[in-house]
Amino acid sequence: MEDYKKKYLKYRAKYLNLKKIQKGGINFISISNNGNGGEPGLISQCIWISIRDYLNYHRGIITTATDLKRSVGLGPATDQMEYDDIQILRDGLLRLCRQLNITLNFVNTNHEGMIHHTCIDANNNIRPYHTINRGANNIYIASFGRHFELIIHGPNYDLARHQNATINGTVYQPKIQLHNVFINPSQVTSPDDQQIVKASINLVEVTQNIDYFTEELKRLQTIISQNEEGIRNITSLGLEPQEQAVLITGYVSVIDFNKSIIDKFRNKIQNLNQEKQSLEYIIN
Repeated sequence: MEDYKKKYLKYRAKYLNLKKIQKGGINFISISNNGNGGEPGLISQCIWISIRDYLNYHRGIITTATDLKRSVGLGPATDQMEYDDIQILRDGLLRLCRQLNITLNFVNTNHEGMIHHTCIDANNNIRPYHTINRGANNIYIASFGRHFELIIHGPNYDLARHQNATINGTVYQPKIQLHNVFINPSQVTSPDDQQIVKASINLVEVTQNIDYFTEELKRLQTIISQNEEGIRNITSLGLEPQEQAVLITGYVSVIDFNKSIIDKFRNKIQNLNQEKQSLEYIIN
């Protein structure tokens, strides 16, 4: 019974810490780019520009996003394609990471210059939602929807560690793709465009929350299944009836507790999906 109490309290503490993290994020600094990087012919090439910035400011290697793409066999026909839309671009990005011996760690961020709570663990460390070429030299990429920027300062990722990183970082601001151009929301003046920009920002947050709560549902359902299995196996433990009753009570308490959370999360997901549909209607 004592082991059960310890597990329950540990889980309860973890859940409360998770709720605390959801209330805010951690500030970071990135090198902003507009998907063009001052290179003729480039549109929506922010991921390649982010790697260029890493080489320029962290390794002191002056190069261009165009040259990086060409080095892995990606020609001019790809210079206006977003990398996550086309398999050949994803393959090219992996080849480049292997060539440079780097790991790309993608971190969800929001319009307030903060790392999203799903990418911060209980100790306020960065927890990437996706990596490419795991096991090499880590670099961190701010991901705001489909736009990316190089993080140069964040939790346990200090700019001072990189002697060649001499750029003056500014607080991250989101870039919204409006009429095929990445711009700062503050630059939008048309009321109609302002509405689209606001909806685009909110859509990223809503989509990330849907993913988060969906994963939490899976985790909670696993816990319930494990405790239900524990109840089924009690008779094989050779315990006295009173001991069995105590253990069953413990299992049932965990099951009921998790089921109550699941009901709340399902309602949350339903509301978020309705909000997502409304935002998509505004954007489209």
